[in-house]
Amino acid sequence: MRFNFRLLNIIFKIFLLVAIPAILVIQLNQYGILPIIAYFQFLLLWAQAEIGLKQHILFSAQFDPSFTISSIKITDNKIGDVGRRLIIKNTSKNPAYNLNVGRVLDKDNEPLMPRYWTNKILNKPSFDLSPEESAHLCDIMDLGLILNHAFEVNYQNQFGDFKDFRLFFHGDTPIMVPQPLKEPGILLNTFRDISLLPLVIRIKLKKY
Repeated sequence: MRFNFRLLNIIFKIFLLVAIPAILVIQLNQYGILPIIAYFQFLLLWAQAEIGLKQHILFSAQFDPSFTISSIKITDNKIGDVGRRLIIKNTSKNPAYNLNVGRVLDKDNEPLMPRYWTNKILNKPSFDLSPEESAHLCDIMDLGLILNHAFEVNYQNQFGDFKDFRLFFHGDTPIMVPQPLKEPGILLNTFRDISLLPLVIRIKLKKY
């Protein structure tokens, strides 16, 4: 189902790009040449603007911090293992600001309402982390929450851009999943999807 939606999405984008010059040709006949040229010049300027924006994002990404996460068992003398304490370390040369656990997500990546988890996670107030510095991120006091959910950690880089990464547990080991770099640019992403159309069609045909 998802594959078919992707294929239809690419075909729809092709239709939108072709529709305007096609309408100009039908409506204006030979007089539509100049508007068509202006249309493609507009697409060229749009693409150049998106390239500049992508370059800016790639440049600023080198100033983002990177982290490692470790956990310590929290035990009670009477009950035993009751939770996990998360320790975060900034392994980069870039500072991180306003770190905190912002959301808890279920197995379908849907966020839980805060009332279901805020009393189970002893979350520090937002704090900053210098390069090579470690800090106590939070205490997760519900083992069921650890096994079945992911945790979204929010922070800001030195430019004030809001970033996040997700954290889940494999056994007792915390696993970090950085958010992919978001590539802005509707037009360039559309061209990329169109270039992938032959591959998408071949994959679709192999299924049959």
